[in-house]
Amino acid sequence: MADADDRRKYKPLENVLIRINRDIISLSDVEVRRNNAILRSLLEDILIPEMKEKDPLFEKLFTRVFYGGSFYDGLRVKDPNEFDLDLLLRLPKLSEPKLIPDDDVPGYTILKLNNLPAVKRHLYMLDTYRGISKFLLESEERPYLDNNKVRMWMERVVTRALNTFPVCFGQYSIEILQSTFLVKVHKSGPALTLKLRGYMDWETIVMDIDLVPCFEFDVGHMPVQKLLNRNFQKKTFFVVPKPMNNEMVPNNNRYWRLSYQEQERELMGSDRHQYLKPTIKLLKKLKEKEHPFIASYFIKTVVLLEAEEREDDRYWSTSLSYVFMTCLKKYHQYIERKYIPYYWNENYNLLQSMSYSALDNLKYRLGNIIRHIERNLEAGNPYIIQNYLLTDKELSLYKEQLPFYENENANIAEEPPSSSCIIL
Repeated sequence: MADADDRRKYKPLENVLIRINRDIISLSDVEVRRNNAILRSLLEDILIPEMKEKDPLFEKLFTRVFYGGSFYDGLRVKDPNEFDLDLLLRLPKLSEPKLIPDDDVPGYTILKLNNLPAVKRHLYMLDTYRGISKFLLESEERPYLDNNKVRMWMERVVTRALNTFPVCFGQYSIEILQSTFLVKVHKSGPALTLKLRGYMDWETIVMDIDLVPCFEFDVGHMPVQKLLNRNFQKKTFFVVPKPMNNEMVPNNNRYWRLSYQEQERELMGSDRHQYLKPTIKLLKKLKEKEHPFIASYFIKTVVLLEAEEREDDRYWSTSLSYVFMTCLKKYHQYIERKYIPYYWNENYNLLQSMSYSALDNLKYRLGNIIRHIERNLEAGNPYIIQNYLLTDKELSLYKEQLPFYENENANIAEEPPSSSCIIL
């Protein structure tokens, strides 16, 4: 009965949210196709072949590019100009790679090579052995792979490949799809970012491309219960050399972040989950406007956890307004508890590195937003939601697209006091 009451209460938001999602958040099809073509040509036709040419070890280990991130997940809420790409690598089977979980460091794993000398015994793999040997931790007697050494190696491979192109104004000049682009390299976290600038179809093109080296493993290497409980089409997962911001963990360079991006994409892509992706995008839009310091992945995790808890998939096709508001409230509850469990391991708290004061401020802000929306719904003003989702520029565009816009004459409930502002 309560669910039915909530559906009726939030129904006035429906058309507003649908229009925002369709007309403001949705990406331009022309831009999407163009930028995707530029990206794939740069990687598959130009950069990857050059990297293979310059580094025999990369040629032996590289398997494919995984096009990940919000753009390829269909969750991008800003211009389609930022991309997260994983360069997937496979270790030789002869080396007997093994992933070792550590209960004290959930969400991460240690990558060990149980039989690296076996690679050395094959003459045709001698160079591979020498290359992989350079990835090992020097301070450990056991053959653990050092994530920092792998990142540095990948940086050298990319740089050597780029050095084959002419330099213009301190940037690499590369011809892509018959247009000239300037590329410079920026290092951040586990990623190497290619900052690309150019001109095509009478438009200035700006793209940031994150390249992350990852090792790919079959599901059997890390039996996670949620993987075993579902019959996922994708049977592989990745380990990512993401630096661990925890000085209390000794030798933290040996830890690799577990990544189940392909399985998460399957979970979001179900035909039964009509409003799952639109809800994530709307929550991300609210995050960008109100509290951009929260990682977008946390938002996605909250909604995936909600999908797991809701046994009846019909919930996801009730109405966008109902799904959005219930997920917003659930997000608020997680922040209130200062705990968002990692979807694949509930012992890993995604919020663990955030200060209590920041989370408390966010808790109050989200609570005030929810109450303000509901008070305005009672006053007959569903348009108040746009104030929390849209920038001033977007709001102006939204009004232009709605000749019947009613907000000017609506009864507007007073916004909560400004003491709810977030202080970092």
